[in-house]
Amino acid sequence: MDCCSNSSQTDLCFSYSGAAGSREYACIPVRKMVTGTRVCRGDGDCAGRSGAASVCVTPSLENQTRFIRVTHPPNTHMLFVGYLPHLQHAVSLTNFIPRFSFLLFDVPVFLETFCKYVVSLSGALAVVNSVPCFALDGQWMLNALLEATLVTVVTDRQKRELLGFFVLLAGSALLAANVALGLWMVTAR
Repeated sequence: MDCCSNSSQTDLCFSYSGAAGSREYACIPVRKMVTGTRVCRGDGDCAGRSGAASVCVTPSLENQTRFIRVTHPPNTHMLFVGYLPHLQHAVSLTNFIPRFSFLLFDVPVFLETFCKYVVSLSGALAVVNSVPCFALDGQWMLNALLEATLVTVVTDRQKRELLGFFVLLAGSALLAANVALGLWMVTAR
């Protein structure tokens, strides 16, 4: 039921139990309703100290529409009427508060996200660069590893270089296959 004609920015349609248990509707200013009032489940919860008659009202909303009051102590309440996913996308929470008024709220979150991406990208490039593959640092790492560990086992230098060549060939083939598979998966969608 929409008794406020959806045209008011300050009023909302509330429902309450009228005479003989029928549902009644009233267009009431929302901010006045939520400030200084208690949460009630029935008319008995709203009984005042003076004994005056009072009723418990609830927002008259559509099935998926919600009325939410967000409180943040030094400021006034933020009131939201609408679909919950819209609120989740419209409001962002942060642990940071700027010390100066000319600084934006988004700068610390932007810097934090940027640093995470830089660390992730650097780590990924370090892993790819250390793959035993031709023209990458992994080629020189493999040569140094073979020279340090296989000198006593394989005494012939040409055999060690041949073994290193086949390992580099296998690593290059695996890296090329991985890149080709990744490109195919991206373009196949």
